[in-house]
Amino acid sequence: MRITRQRRLIIDTILQKDYTSCKDIYYQVRNRDRTIGISTVYRLVRQLEDMGVLERIEMIHVHENMPVLPDQEEELL
Repeated sequence: MRITRQRRLIIDTILQKDYTSCKDIYYQVRNRDRTIGISTVYRLVRQLEDMGVLERIEMIHVHENMPVLPDQEEELL
């Protein structure tokens, strides 16, 4: 795979922190280079997945202070 300026920018952005989606990566990249399209981000992420460089995972984070409804409290214990 040839590393173009756009690909380098996307990879550098990915390496800066964890992102929850390609759209998040796209919005960060777009702030620095308005010529990069969302399809470029999706395509590069797919290529990096195929190469085994990164892995997409589904994440749901539940806050510890999430209220428990009274009728569900017994089921959770």
